[in-house]
Parts: sequence; structure tokens; C-alpha cells
Amino acid sequence: MKVIAPLLFILALGGMVFYMTACSKETAEVPAPVETVEEAIEVAAVEPTPVPVPVIEEAPAETIELEFELPEPFFGGTPLPYWSEYLEEESFTPRPAFKAEAGTTVISKDKSVTSSDMNPVLGELKMLTDGDKAFDKESLIELGEGVQWGQVDLGAESILECILLWHFHADNRVYFDVIVQASNDPEFKTGITTLYNNDYDNSAKLGEGKDFEYIDNDRGRLIDMKDTQARYVRVYGNGNTANNMTNFVELEVWGR
Repeated sequence: MKVIAPLLFILALGGMVFYMTACSKETAEVPAPVETVEEAIEVAAVEPTPVPVPVIEEAPAETIELEFELPEPFFGGTPLPYWSEYLEEESFTPRPAFKAEAGTTVISKDKSVTSSDMNPVLGELKMLTDGDKAFDKESLIELGEGVQWGQVDLGAESILECILLWHFHADNRVYFDVIVQASNDPEFKTGITTLYNNDYDNSAKLGEGKDFEYIDNDRGRLIDMKDTQARYVRVYGNGNTANNMTNFVELEVWGR
């Protein structure tokens, strides 16, 4: 009995300590009571701490270097009897690579073509997208005098990366008022995006351009379409250094 009594006392004392500790923890977690209406409003007005939303970064799109099929160059022709402060210097160095999102390809091949001159002086409108880029007369479309345009219907709204444009490369020529536009409106009355305009004096009445005139060659004119989304691409011209006609060999649209 002398041994059991102290043991019982110790167990009882431990139970009391455990009970007091548990009660103190529960009491610490209970918020202070609200005594006034003002305090109740303040408690209700406390906004919960916002939970951060994880930011999911999309992987960058894969890019490829576009491989352009160029026609055979023409070695000959007469010197160009033309100079302008708006004419860029002709370059004979390789053109820098053009990179675009993977899946970009030629989307204009054999697509429908319309024009301001539906009865060309030379050639047929369908030749604008037939893939024939040669310098021969048989590959050339010639429209009438004055401001003229050729237009390609891509069949559906597409993401446009770039175009390659050939006017005439069997001689040294500069074509005037070269303006490239894109739109989802076949009449180009609304939603027009102008991607290139070298009409520095606004003679075509489509706005003054800031781009340079250039000498046409077998490499074609590469124009960045800046991921424009459109169904139709229209290219204007207004004569050249050889005559007052507007010529086209090929309009090649690259996109997705």
C-alpha cells in the first residue's frame, strides 16, 4: 500500500496536467467574443487571404527556316535609266533566312485570282498562282495602264507569314506604287491591313507609303506579313520604268 499510493497520486497528477494543457490549447484557438455591432462589422469586412493561382507558361512555338524555290535568273537586259531618292540600293548578297512557325507552307498555289483588269493584255489571271516564276513571256501577266491590282482568294482566313512577289525579271525594272494589303473583305472596303507601300507621293490614292522602291529580280520581293490573319491578299501596281503597264509573274503566299 505504501508503494501503490504514491503511484496513484502521480498518475492523477499527470492526468490533471494533460487536461489543463488541452484546455489551454482549445482556449487559445477560440477568437475573442464580439461585444459591439461595430466590431462585428469589422470582423465581417475582413477579406480572406487570396490563394495564388499558378501561372502556366506555354512552350514557345517551334520555328523553321522557309526554303524558297526561286526561278532561273536572267542574265542580260539593259541598264536601268532611272534614279530616285526613294529607290533602295540593289543588293547581290544572299537574302537573310526567313523563319516562321512550323507548319508554314505555300497556301496560294492554284487559288482563285481576280483583278481590276479581268481581261489582261497579256497572259491569264490564273497564272498569278500557278507556281510558274520564269522570266519568259509565256509566264507574264500584263494589266492595262494606270493603277491596277491582282488579288488572291486563299479560300479561308489564314495566318499569313510572308509573300514572295515577282513583277518582271527579264530586265531591270522598277514598278511604281507597289502596295500589298490583306483583308477578310473581298472588296477591300473594311478590315484592311497594309503590309507594304512604296507609293511615296500617294499617286494611287491609298495613302502615302514609307517603303522603298526596288529593282525587280529573280529572287522576288519578300514581304513580311507579320502573322496577319486574312483570307484575301491584294497587290497594287501603277506602271514601271519601261512602260505604263502593271505586270505580274507570281504571287506566292506563305502561311497556315
